[in-house]
Amino acid sequence: MRQLSARMIWLILTVVLLGVASAGGSWAAEIWVANGKSANVSVIDTTSLEVIATIPADKGPHNVTISPDGKLALVANVGANSVTFIDAVGKKVLANVAAGGPRTHHVSISPDGRTAVASNMGGDTVTLIDIRLAKKIGSITTDKGALMSAYSPDGQYLYVVNAKAATISVVEEHFREVIGVLPGEKDMRAFVPTRDWLHAWVAASAADKVFLLDLVKSERIATIDVPGEPHGTVLSPDETLVYVVQRRLEQVAVIDAGSRKILKTAPIGKRPDQIAISPDGTILYVTSRHENKLLIVSATDLRVIGEVVTGKDPHGMAYRN
Repeated sequence: MRQLSARMIWLILTVVLLGVASAGGSWAAEIWVANGKSANVSVIDTTSLEVIATIPADKGPHNVTISPDGKLALVANVGANSVTFIDAVGKKVLANVAAGGPRTHHVSISPDGRTAVASNMGGDTVTLIDIRLAKKIGSITTDKGALMSAYSPDGQYLYVVNAKAATISVVEEHFREVIGVLPGEKDMRAFVPTRDWLHAWVAASAADKVFLLDLVKSERIATIDVPGEPHGTVLSPDETLVYVVQRRLEQVAVIDAGSRKILKTAPIGKRPDQIAISPDGTILYVTSRHENKLLIVSATDLRVIGEVVTGKDPHGMAYRN
């Protein structure tokens, strides 16, 4: 891809983020899937279940995140230690931004859409990127194996999951320093806060457990045994159910959030990995890495009701509504 000047990147991103794109601010719902071995992203229309765009990324795209306004997609490239900026409306690559690494695994976006945070799984840091300028502006040392991060809704705090250290760092965003540590488990693979940000569901693959954290008291309040390497995790819109991919068992489990017991499991795919849910809670989307497919699953009975061929080695995904 031809290198863009800093000013050109700024102009393009300004157009995207201010919504002056020709699409007029409306679009059909889409699922964006990062394909690690194909070095690209598949964009799938959720109504037709057709791939409507295939967009190049950098080496080893692993996770994709959509900006709050839906007009920008950021792809974490674990093989290139970079973040690919994509115009989500025009389906065009804007820039590849070095994230430091090693192994840039995930990227989160601040609620105001100004800052991206790239988590470097092979290191102990997260990299801060100014979205408007598409430029690295700093880094924060957290703990070993910084896997992923999530902003609190007010943008004041950043929670960083450290998979190797079995901790979750709480970072004060303005001063960019760690102000607290939550208990975790080694090889954590998902951190899913409740809507009110009082609790978070965390999947720990190596321990075969899913646990519930009290984010206010900084303590674990429940632990559920989930065998088979629990991985991708998502809450139902009403937060009564927790859906968890059991990667090694090649199945998905549904947990009752109230009783904290597994209600049902069902086989799904070959090496299933990440999971997303439709806004109405009726459909689950699961990446099947060894089949190179996105599986469409009924959230009611966990039946596979459709599939879409993606690129090679699909992993993380994002719902764009």
